Amino acid sequence: MMIDTKIRPKIQACFDKIAHRIAPYPITPNHLTIIAFLTGIMAAIFIWQNHVTLAIVMLWISGFLDVLDGSLARVKKQSSPYGAFMDLIFDRLVESIFILAFALWYDKGHWVFYMFYIGVIFNFSTFMATGALIPNLGNKSMYYDFGLVERTETFLTFTLMTLFPSVALYVLMIFFLFFFLTGIMRFYRIYQITRREG
Repeated sequence: MMIDTKIRPKIQACFDKIAHRIAPYPITPNHLTIIAFLTGIMAAIFIWQNHVTLAIVMLWISGFLDVLDGSLARVKKQSSPYGAFMDLIFDRLVESIFILAFALWYDKGHWVFYMFYIGVIFNFSTFMATGALIPNLGNKSMYYDFGLVERTETFLTFTLMTLFPSVALYVLMIFFLFFFLTGIMRFYRIYQITRREG
């Protein structure tokens, strides 16, 4: 677990190289963020229409562009609060819309998908609260708290659900447990911080 936190620093140089190559072109980090969002929506449409391979390909292209936009922002020195805001919101929208499309395609076990949405709200709320309350010492726009499951684990979960629909509900339930536990851990972390400061 925590693939992004553990692996991302080891492969960030590859994204930086790509960012340097496209930097001379008239494309901004926000352009990439929007393209990543639209590609993620296309992935959702493809899974709804039962085009499994296309759905998975578009989903991972969306994830790739989602990493690349931040790299390009740093290379071109175009990081902005609005760009970071758009990136965070679009990420959650892609995840939510993909699960909605999957639920329509799968057409059973909807209570598990409802639980996923509860997990998204809880996890994202604790993530934003943690980012607001803990000082940011990194190179991102706000403090990014680690989690048991992060964006890569989310995409891996979606891919497994799509490739193996017979066990999709079990895969999503396991993901939900880790997802919700991440929120609880952040909740407790903030409790400890505010208690020390109080």
